Amino acid sequence: MTSTSPTIPPGGADRTGDATAPGGPPPRPNRLAAGRRWTRPVLVANLVAQIGIIVTGGAVRLTGSGLGCSTWPQCHPGQFTAEFHPATTYHEFVEFGNRTLTGILGVVALLTLVLVWTDRSRVLSYRLLGVVPLLGVAAQAVIGGVIVLLHLHPGWVSLHFLVSASLVAVSLLLLHRAGEGDGAPVPTVDGSTRATAWVLAALTAVVVTLGVVTTGAARTAATTRSATASPSTRRS
Repeated sequence: MTSTSPTIPPGGADRTGDATAPGGPPPRPNRLAAGRRWTRPVLVANLVAQIGIIVTGGAVRLTGSGLGCSTWPQCHPGQFTAEFHPATTYHEFVEFGNRTLTGILGVVALLTLVLVWTDRSRVLSYRLLGVVPLLGVAAQAVIGGVIVLLHLHPGWVSLHFLVSASLVAVSLLLLHRAGEGDGAPVPTVDGSTRATAWVLAALTAVVVTLGVVTTGAARTAATTRSATASPSTRRS
């Protein structure tokens, strides 16, 4: 709902060392600055991958493949990848596919960090946003491992999703900020529209949080009933 006035050269390229004294040696090429033209494509890839990890995570949840790989970080004891064997089911490959995309996302997040954090022509608030995707991927890898080791504990599964949703929001903000300057924000809509947008964003966050908590509570209740059911009830 706001835009900032541009105060940086197109592409955010570093200008340090561009000028040389007459008759002096030619300037050294700044490879990092030259590579910064890839910033926007990398940020788009980061956003797409962050959304993709939610899609594949949803596929894991909907197909009941959460324990397709029985341990972490290996898929099975002594086996890092999914493999065909007589007892193989599709669950193993669904779960391993989600883990593989996490690795790809980690590479994209690392590129995001390098391109954004090293851009000294931009303000610190923008550069700090470039750190978030990589930290988020690292946190999600740990949370995912805890989920497997705790056999899909609903609380941790809910946290897993909420962190992913937050990373999508930050990645979209980062992409938006990359195309702006670092001047003072300039409103592009009236105050009532901005206030309505903030209210909708807050309500959406509440609805999503309550939704995942409700789903987790229902699963916990179902697991408890199954564990405490009498043998005769289970046989019937």
